[in-house]
Amino acid sequence: MQRKAAVVENPSPPSKLSLPIATSICWDCKSEHGGSYYCQQCVKIQPLSKEGDYFEYFGVPRLFNLDLDQLESRYYMLSRKFHPDFYGNKSAVEQSISLGNSAVLNTAYQTLKNQDQRVQYLLELEAGAWKTTQTTLSEGLFDELMEIQDTITSFKQASDPHRKKTSMSCDHDQLYASKTLLEEKHNALSSRLQALSLKWDHLVLVKSSISDQIKVQYDMDREAILIQIRNIVSDQSYITRVLTDINTLISTT
Repeated sequence: MQRKAAVVENPSPPSKLSLPIATSICWDCKSEHGGSYYCQQCVKIQPLSKEGDYFEYFGVPRLFNLDLDQLESRYYMLSRKFHPDFYGNKSAVEQSISLGNSAVLNTAYQTLKNQDQRVQYLLELEAGAWKTTQTTLSEGLFDELMEIQDTITSFKQASDPHRKKTSMSCDHDQLYASKTLLEEKHNALSSRLQALSLKWDHLVLVKSSISDQIKVQYDMDREAILIQIRNIVSDQSYITRVLTDINTLISTT
């Protein structure tokens, strides 16, 4: 029995939507398309910029706590507009742009729907003047991690068959204690991160209503929150690396 080919309707030209387009000049008719992903003159699909703002792609504000249902809905809406099936009978250029746009859109969606990736991405977008500033471990954490690294080294040496056996049971207890301590610290940092992210989201949502008189203070508050969030993420990254090392040792002994 011969199977019927799936019929895919061509998408109707969408209403103008401002997106990060690779160029504001249509590749086909050379007219200004004003940032719409379809040229308003020749109705040709336009390429999305790989360096665009992922939040802007989906028309959502730069929040740490996104409405994931809304994000998914807009992702599927745009995916249908760019899907390669719609361009099977189009020119090679349009087919290539369709594939490229779909790939860019998928990368944007995967980044924003993952909480950790979304935090990192938003920090990169908002970094500004302090983007190249070296982050350091918070006060006290560096010394604690150095002590735990000594415990890890001692445990490795105690379990080395080529070395003289030491009190491995003591090292084992210290290793578990270090693991518990780091997990508690990581959880505490996560709680702080959530509280700060909600403050950031509030500032973003009220931005349109602030007056010029408080704009300077508003910008200072935003930057202060971002710096704190960046430092927390940095601390968590260090802790995660040490925890990974500890868990690997525990699983192999």
